[in-house]
Amino acid sequence: MPIYEYRCKDCGHEFEEFMHVGMDAPKCLKCSGLVQRKISNFLGIIKGSEHRLLDCVVGEDADRRRNYLEKRKQKRKQKEGV
Repeated sequence: MPIYEYRCKDCGHEFEEFMHVGMDAPKCLKCSGLVQRKISNFLGIIKGSEHRLLDCVVGEDADRRRNYLEKRKQKRKQKEGV
């Protein structure tokens, strides 16, 4: 269940809430006013093959990551061939 950050439009109070995806925004905990969800950073862990790591990277970073993975794969093949 994700944690969302909210800011009250009326009093400016900021708070966090555990919310299921698709639930309506809560009311302000201080004044019961309307709130707006803030954009916040998050940490995610991606498990799986290396190629799936490219799905979340764009632009030059994706190119660098792709080159790095390709070189790593070539080194692995060389070691197995020896």
